[in-house]
Amino acid sequence: MSLSVTALTKQYGGSTALNRLSVTFEPNVIYGLFGRNGAGKSTLLGCIGNRLIPDTGRIVLDGEPLAECERLMARVYLANERLPWWDGVTLSAMLADCAHMDGRFDLGLARELVARFGLSPDAVYGRLSLGQRTMARMLIGLCMPVDYLFLDEPTTGLDPVNRRLMVEAVLEAYRRRSRTIVIATHEIAEFADILERAVIIDQGRRIDSFEVQDLCSHAALLVGPSDVVRAYAAGRGLRVLDVEHRGDSVSALVGMVSASEPEGGASASVAASSGFITGGLPDGVRARTPDLQTYMTRLVQRRH
Repeated sequence: MSLSVTALTKQYGGSTALNRLSVTFEPNVIYGLFGRNGAGKSTLLGCIGNRLIPDTGRIVLDGEPLAECERLMARVYLANERLPWWDGVTLSAMLADCAHMDGRFDLGLARELVARFGLSPDAVYGRLSLGQRTMARMLIGLCMPVDYLFLDEPTTGLDPVNRRLMVEAVLEAYRRRSRTIVIATHEIAEFADILERAVIIDQGRRIDSFEVQDLCSHAALLVGPSDVVRAYAAGRGLRVLDVEHRGDSVSALVGMVSASEPEGGASASVAASSGFITGGLPDGVRARTPDLQTYMTRLVQRRH
């Protein structure tokens, strides 16, 4: 029942947005999809949601081509910035339209979320602020009766309180209907606690994917004298993924070299336990597990 993307390529003129990207989304998992601006996140989601047509590659759900089957497309929903046909419609009318189109639409939850976000049911969508429009689009997506829900930048324009409410809304929707939710966002810290798996893309390619709970055995930050840190990493078979110089010391992001790496070849993919973080360190070297945002940022910045 997985949704698989294989060797997907999409170009805009002379610019390559997706470069033979491959990734698989498993059932009933909450994913974080991360990358810099222009990495290809929105283009990937647009192709999956049948809003964009890829140049080459395949997107299949349960082994069948997704875009060619209306029955399969009904199991997928993309919530992004595009709702142009509802500009002159009130929120209550939007929710009623969704319930009319599919009787399984969770109208009760939708109304709860409208109230929770402090939105007026009588407000016209096109007259809402940027953040309010984001909340409206995302709450509709969260109430759709689909197996694969893709949320593209669900916190755009939201203040800190509403960003937290959005995270809680995602969890509430997942509890009420278990499904795969893929969250493409730059607000990694906001969603880190609810994510099960992470996918990082850069320059149109997947450069890493891993279980979030295994980050402690996936990568480490080593801080200490440059020559000592590098010698320790080499002796332990660790790949130095990124180095920041801090006076006479360095902060090195390291991971174990993997026998099977994702496209792009940048994965930390630490195969051992986290023992290399907690024990046997040389004098003057400290180690800790990076948080999810630090790991993504430093993994990506080394490539630019």
